[in-house]
Amino acid sequence: MIEITFSPIKFAIFLIVALFSTILFKLILGEKRDRYFKVTLSKSLFNQRGALANAISLGYPKNLKGFLLFLLLILLYAIEYIFIMIFF
Repeated sequence: MIEITFSPIKFAIFLIVALFSTILFKLILGEKRDRYFKVTLSKSLFNQRGALANAISLGYPKNLKGFLLFLLLILLYAIEYIFIMIFF
């Protein structure tokens, strides 16, 4: 039986891997991102994003294909999380 264990180090590894996969996902979409996602900019002091957050933000899905791409990204995160928790 496979044992899944949690530790802060594993979670930190997952966050780094998820950050890289998000950046890669955005780079793969490229200019097509605007067709599928609506990007919102920070308009208030209370919801300011940093430079990194603005750089990797995909936005909100605008249509069905955008929603399916969003679900694909969530599935990728789940696979990465399970893989890291089992094998590291």
